[in-house]
Amino acid sequence: MKKFLIRAGAVAVASLPVLVLAQTVPGNPGNFNPGYINSLINAISNILNLLLPLVFAGAILGFLIGLGMYFLGAGDEGSKEKAKEIMKFGLIVLFVMFAVYGLIKLAANILGIGLGGTITPPSLPTN
Repeated sequence: MKKFLIRAGAVAVASLPVLVLAQTVPGNPGNFNPGYINSLINAISNILNLLLPLVFAGAILGFLIGLGMYFLGAGDEGSKEKAKEIMKFGLIVLFVMFAVYGLIKLAANILGIGLGGTITPPSLPTN
């Protein structure tokens, strides 16, 4: 565990230039190119957009597996209790995911922010 924390800290420190937009573009070391950051942000956004439906599907599948275990373990109280716990956990995860998604959409509507599209990073004035 200690080695993992050391490695995770090293990765976090190594990624700080990306987070503060201070890295240079390969092949153009002296100038800042916001297109490079846009492509990085869009790539991360695309990955998250692909993973989100998979997470929702996994939570629904977990609930359905618990439901199946409940019906198949009709005679055994131990398996029924385990199935109830799996279903309860699946419902809690689904509720939390839908609640967070709804809060994000509500905040976006209140603030007048459109969801989706591209992100334009801030830029510094040039001479």
